[in-house]
Amino acid sequence: MENFFAAGINNEATTLEMQGNFPAAEAKYLQALQLKRNSPIGGAIAIALTMNALGELYLKMGRLDDAEKMLKGADGGRSPQDDFDCACTRDNIGRLYEMKGDVDLAKEWRLKGANNGHMICSNFDCPKSRAYQFSKRSDLNHCAKCKCAFYCGRECQKQDWKRHKEFCKKGDEEN
Repeated sequence: MENFFAAGINNEATTLEMQGNFPAAEAKYLQALQLKRNSPIGGAIAIALTMNALGELYLKMGRLDDAEKMLKGADGGRSPQDDFDCACTRDNIGRLYEMKGDVDLAKEWRLKGANNGHMICSNFDCPKSRAYQFSKRSDLNHCAKCKCAFYCGRECQKQDWKRHKEFCKKGDEEN
């Protein structure tokens, strides 16, 4: 029963996040997470879903340590499946390390699914990701400057540049 209520609360959190009300969204995600953790029939995948969403929210809020805790927790719940959701979490962790200026760790996390063809474009709004499509490493181009972000094409790279350029410079300055 907790998971049923938690799903609705998770949806409320997503709506609040899309409206830009990050503090209220955080409170809802935390409430949903608590319900899922207390559920006798919960499960790691349901918990990981909320942890990933909360990690993404913390990235938007610039709360990188909180994001890291949530995203790595989500990866722990998702990695045994090595499915599309797991690839999304790995890319989110790559995004986290980009923001922290550690391009080597960003690249390492994003490449974790490469051997199985389970990578995704680093553009969060990529149409392929919206369609739950994996990409093979050979189908992705990396950023020529920092080499830690991977794109399915020029259009996605161009769209993501608004976000990526600040962190690409950080990686360049540290290398």
